[in-house]
Amino acid sequence: MFSILFLIFLFGLCLGSFLNVCIYRLPREQSVIGGRSYCPACDRMIAWHDNIPLLSYVILLGRCRYCDEKISFRYFTVELLSGLALVLAGYYWLFRPQNPYWFNFISYSYLILVSIAILFIDLEFSIIPNQLSYSLIITGLAAGFFTHAPLSPARVSFAPQQFWWSLAGFLVGGTIFLVLALVSPLIYGQSALGMGDVKLIAGYGAWMGPRAALFIIVVGSLIGAVVGSTLMIARGKSLRNEIPFGPFLCLAAVFYLFWGAELVSWYVGLFS
Repeated sequence: MFSILFLIFLFGLCLGSFLNVCIYRLPREQSVIGGRSYCPACDRMIAWHDNIPLLSYVILLGRCRYCDEKISFRYFTVELLSGLALVLAGYYWLFRPQNPYWFNFISYSYLILVSIAILFIDLEFSIIPNQLSYSLIITGLAAGFFTHAPLSPARVSFAPQQFWWSLAGFLVGGTIFLVLALVSPLIYGQSALGMGDVKLIAGYGAWMGPRAALFIIVVGSLIGAVVGSTLMIARGKSLRNEIPFGPFLCLAAVFYLFWGAELVSWYVGLFS
């Protein structure tokens, strides 16, 4: 088990390195496929031995080899987070007493990695690229033909009736946020949500269903309220429009992916 998880960790590091490319280039409308990695400060191409996940950052002490400009710690963080996230997904879905959930591991690993990219892009640029949000919607609806919840059957089977669950999640999440985005300017004088948030929650709903969409909205709002209130107290001023909402939705979605279904079932059971 440990050898497999270690290989998954290494693969996750490599995917995290690609995520860093996406996080840097997508907001700048650059291709994430063409062209080698380069230093944003001096434009020098980065050699392969300076582009090894985690190790190169440590060896170079977080600085460019050529211009000695400081490299954002975000690169190290994204690579490490991606590796650890895939290890958790592997442990959760591949090492069960029953048969391994290979389809869930592959599909939900994709969902987690896209969420990591969205989280860091929205934190830095306050935008959610359409390429990522639309990919969540399309792949979520497509996966709905096979599985729609973290605890789906181990053997992948074509079940088109499950597509309606994904479609319901897409509509519930997207509709709630769309209404809030349209109504909030009438109440607050400005929009409290961007269309990127609307498409993001619609994508999560497509992946995990309407119950998950509601959970993500509630928990994401709670996390955002706690973080926002804490920062307001620390800074002593209003933070309106300074904190993007997308990262809180991403955190709530990943939490639901691993533990949300059981938590919701436990909560509902309290009243039954």
